[in-house]
Amino acid sequence: MRDDGQADRYAKVRINYVDHHNPDLILFDDKENELNRIDLTRLRTSESMHKLMVLLGLREICRNANPSCADWAAQGECERNAAFMSASCRKSCSLCGENATVDETVACKDLSPAHDCQYWATMGQCYDNAAFMTANCAKACGACATEGADDADNADKDEL
Repeated sequence: MRDDGQADRYAKVRINYVDHHNPDLILFDDKENELNRIDLTRLRTSESMHKLMVLLGLREICRNANPSCADWAAQGECERNAAFMSASCRKSCSLCGENATVDETVACKDLSPAHDCQYWATMGQCYDNAAFMTANCAKACGACATEGADDADNADKDEL
């Protein structure tokens, strides 16, 4: 469930992971009061989680997680690399669910592990290896199309 493209497909949903405990999906209202808590160990697949989100009345936010998604989709990657593309390029691969809210902005995130991206960025790789870093470490390099797209992220909250 920690994979990119899962819980971040829904507004106001976050999953908090606590070491040595099972992950819980916690739904909050606008005032940050807990509405519902669901033990994620009961869900066997990410598809089960998405079915649950629909049953709870949440609308999917359908967007691309990488600015290269449209190009990759045009090159046939939706079929060749279905697992990655279904999580990272839902909009370009026409995988938006029924009643989904289509978001034209690209999610600002690092596709490579965040700790690697942050380290590489401090080593000057955003400039020395710009093509790779822009595609895989956009957030760490500050290369996102919209400023502040993920300002809601913070260190004590892991999001999928």
